[in-house]
Amino acid sequence: RSSTSPANFSSSSIGTLAEITAKGGCLVLGVGPTPQGLIEAPAVEILEEIGDWLGRCGEAIYSTRTARNYNDGKLWFTASKDARTIYAVYALEDGEALPASLSWSGNLPVGKVTVLNTGKKVRATVKDGRVTVKLPRGMKAEPVALRFGVQ
Repeated sequence: RSSTSPANFSSSSIGTLAEITAKGGCLVLGVGPTPQGLIEAPAVEILEEIGDWLGRCGEAIYSTRTARNYNDGKLWFTASKDARTIYAVYALEDGEALPASLSWSGNLPVGKVTVLNTGKKVRATVKDGRVTVKLPRGMKAEPVALRFGVQ
């Protein structure tokens, strides 16, 4: 049994999900029952947190394709079927505080960037080919998913 708390475990699981999806793969989360046929409460809590995140940010995972530039550090990128929309998922590490901004090279946004976690629109700045997006204050410390258009 892991000493990792459920909230941290779900964050790392979402980071793993984002990485595998960005590389064109598929992740299956398996949970086994106890000998009595029950799913233990910690596993239920983890799955509920992952489900909550997917309910808000699943657009960045479901029905996406690999993006031409699929990774920059802790950011994993996926694309819509027509490749006009790019999704960026920041794989927050266990115990890591949410950064105030996210930055990457390539996948240059056109127009506003939407933070899927909150639905808020933010502005991206580009300098020397590097994109920076300042995150809204007060966000929950969890993996962050962004959506933006590209040319």
